[in-house]
Amino acid sequence: MELVLGKVLEIEQAPLVSPDETCKVVDDLLRSKPQLRSVVVVDAAQRPIGLVDRNHFLLQLSQRFGRALYENRPVEQVMLADPLIVSESTEFDEFVSNQFMRGRREYQDIFVLTDDHGRYRGVSCGRAVINASMRRQQDIHSKLSESRQQLVEANKRLEREVAERRTAETEAVNAARRDPLTGLFNRAPFVEMVKSLCERKEAFFLVFIDLDGFKLVNDVYGHLAGDAALLAVARRLRDAAGPATCARFGGDEFAVVVTLDQCPDGAEAFSRQLHQAIVAPFQFENRSINIGASLGLAGFPGDAVQPNELLQAADMAMLRAKREGGGVRLFDQSVDENDQIARTKLSHLTNAISAGAITPYFQPIFTTGSRQVVLHEVLSRWPGETSPLGQPARFIELAEREGLIDGLFWNVFAQSCQTLRRHDGNSPLAFNVSARQLQSPEFPSRLLRAIERQGLEPCRFEVEVTETAMISNEKLAETSLRTLSAEGIAISLDDFGTGYSSLSLLHKLSFNKLKIDNSFVRSMTKDNRSRDIVESTILMASQLGLATCAEGVEDEKTLRMLEQAGCDLVQGFFLARPGPGLNLPNQERLITEVA
Repeated sequence: MELVLGKVLEIEQAPLVSPDETCKVVDDLLRSKPQLRSVVVVDAAQRPIGLVDRNHFLLQLSQRFGRALYENRPVEQVMLADPLIVSESTEFDEFVSNQFMRGRREYQDIFVLTDDHGRYRGVSCGRAVINASMRRQQDIHSKLSESRQQLVEANKRLEREVAERRTAETEAVNAARRDPLTGLFNRAPFVEMVKSLCERKEAFFLVFIDLDGFKLVNDVYGHLAGDAALLAVARRLRDAAGPATCARFGGDEFAVVVTLDQCPDGAEAFSRQLHQAIVAPFQFENRSINIGASLGLAGFPGDAVQPNELLQAADMAMLRAKREGGGVRLFDQSVDENDQIARTKLSHLTNAISAGAITPYFQPIFTTGSRQVVLHEVLSRWPGETSPLGQPARFIELAEREGLIDGLFWNVFAQSCQTLRRHDGNSPLAFNVSARQLQSPEFPSRLLRAIERQGLEPCRFEVEVTETAMISNEKLAETSLRTLSAEGIAISLDDFGTGYSSLSLLHKLSFNKLKIDNSFVRSMTKDNRSRDIVESTILMASQLGLATCAEGVEDEKTLRMLEQAGCDLVQGFFLARPGPGLNLPNQERLITEVA
């Protein structure tokens, strides 16, 4: 059976009138048909524009002078101008959920059905919706009763649900406040109770509960077992909590609010009793299944005085319990608020990466002698982000720590390639590769495929790696770099001189370039030791046949010293700052000034 309104509802054919017909016409129709509950008002194209309800209309006419006032008036003046109008092809479950289960409509309300072009098809009412729901449940029950024996318990539960739905008309208000599976309060009435206790200034505690391993139960044993787990938890909460109020917030989340007189042994002991009751094994189809739980405890007014803040505090304590392996945790402002700040930053960064808000900036790298741009280093920037998180060092560190660096890299890489394709010149791009990427066996092939999809050549790219990025699995890093090098991608050893085994890496791998760390370059005009390190590095690289690039050139004196020392390439703010494009407007002026 196709579950659309036109297929499952009982549809009545109410009489039609135009909006300019008189009320007398409607009165005659209603009097001639005592069982008629409504008359539909339609336009010239047979599209419903209003509804005349029998009781409402006759009430108006029965008033003093009512018939004299209304009999000759057009129907348009007395009709209900905003009836519920719905297409007969609307899905039944969606309609019931949106209009009835959420309390928008009463079960005695009449609504108008149309075809897909908006033309009148008939009328129905909430009672027909109940009847259709009953028929659906009866069909489901009949099919389930013929299935395997192991579904007997599920069939019994469905029979109970069918029986409960038969009383839905009288229990509609209560059902809106209860979780349909467990029978516990849902979020709305629970929050109302928390607000009420806060307004009365009565001390109480809130326990937030999240089940551990619930998804595994669903995956291994099926959703019927998951439902059984939720029912077992709800039953145990009611038994262990006693007079305290329990609620299911949705999914595998529960909450309990308990006053001081309801937990004479203290809120923490009360919470541990709840935890002990929840985690006891439960039986499903002759199997014993275990499930864990993480509980967070917050108190009013000690931890928070506003309902939302109290709910948040208990949630933060629960999340700490989950990270630490389950059990009960009391809200600790100094710990949990810092965790909340960290989670907010992580969420902000995740959204920024997904939205492409972090974009590539390009810093030119010049030849030391001719001052020509031969390469652009790609740097990640977050334009418009004014918080400290927007600083590259901060968001890149967070991305690496939380495993977001790979997504950030590919997002910036794709944007950089688009810019490169629009650029007339052949300036290659240099990208910094993180330790997490370098340790992935799939990274080289993925990078080469990405370059090919962009319609570019590998020789237009350079990979910059640091010694730190190679430490955790040097052999795998070597394999990745050799693969990229064999395809024509240049390899540069970044931050040279700051690690412990830079010389060892030079011996093992064939790099194309050494990038001298800016900590030495920036101080070489004032510190002879820094100058000696830079000059000896340039000399060593020359003897090994490697190009050298000095980072952090901030003044002309440093630039002259590097030129005298024989450094091949230079980059820094004195020459050009990073920008969003490859063609820097002041590039020619800077080159001329330096020359």
